[in-house]
Amino acid sequence: MNRTSKIAFIGLLGVSTLGMAQVEKVENAEVDTAPTVTSLAEYSQIDRAKLPQAVKEAVADAYAEMTIAQAFKTPADSYKIVLVAQDQRSTKTVYATADGKWIKEDDGQ
Repeated sequence: MNRTSKIAFIGLLGVSTLGMAQVEKVENAEVDTAPTVTSLAEYSQIDRAKLPQAVKEAVADAYAEMTIAQAFKTPADSYKIVLVAQDQRSTKTVYATADGKWIKEDDGQ
């Protein structure tokens, strides 16, 4: 083995040992398996016209440059609204209660 090969081998050995030193073994770790509220909510698509007036007004006030493309509802009367920009290039998904209060926002593509 020539000198360059030995140096390369030692360097490679050092890098692989460094990577192994960063690995930690975890045993008997507790994992939080509590479901989130949003994972339990099942949205069913509804006609946009069936959105409560308060939701329509909240969308119009907050997102005047966008239009409602799709609407969904949970049995608990929360709404998922998919908005689309006027140029059709971007979307945004918002969530609201029946009285037009925002639950959370999730940027689309």
